[in-house]
Formats: sequence, C-alpha cells, structure tokens
Amino acid sequence: MNKGFVLLYIVLIFASLAVAAALSAGNSGFFAASRTRSLDANLQIRMAAMSCAETLLMQMRQSPGSTSSGSMSVMGGTCTYSITGSMPTKTITLAVTIGNLYSRIGITTSQINPTITATWQEKAN
Repeated sequence: MNKGFVLLYIVLIFASLAVAAALSAGNSGFFAASRTRSLDANLQIRMAAMSCAETLLMQMRQSPGSTSSGSMSVMGGTCTYSITGSMPTKTITLAVTIGNLYSRIGITTSQINPTITATWQEKAN
C-alpha cells in the first residue's frame, strides 16, 4: 500500500512539472508574439514618418521659396506638416498618425541645392 502512494506522488510530481513547463512555454511564446507586433508597429510608424519627411524635402527642393502646411496620406495613415522659414534655413515639423500610433519629427535644412543637407530629430510624443 505504501508503494502505491509513493508511485502516486511521483506521478503527480511529474505531471505538475509537465504542466508547469507547458504553461511556461505557452506564455513565453505569447509574450514574444506581443513584442514582435509592437516592434512591427514601431517600425511602421517610423517608416511612415520618414516617407512623409522625404516627400516634403523633395517638394521643398522643387519649390524652394514656398512655405506651406497641410496633410497627406502615407502608408495607411495621415501626415500633418508645416514648412516655415526662408532659404537656406527651413524648418519642417511633421506628425504621422496610423491608428493609435503617433510619431513627430522636426527637420531643419541648411542647404537644398545641389544636395539637401538637413538635420532630423524625433520629438517626444
């Protein structure tokens, strides 16, 4: 009879270890997938902001004297911008929103032609 209880305890211990290992593996996979989605979202919003900024720099090169503000669609979201200043120093301030993701960038140019020279700075949201 004691041998039966010892065997039962051993089986219960191994079963609980197997369940704990399975739950641990399942949770780590869930959290890894969550981190991957978060990383993908951050990359998406940054790429959208960079795309908007590059488009605005090209527009500035084509019309160097103009200043403007407005919005444009970019990568499934909206880029709101303003271009201020006079040549050669112009400032672009832009904000990109995709769903609940948000990114802001400030760009200051020091030269437009023959090449664009600018400094970029991500701004706090």
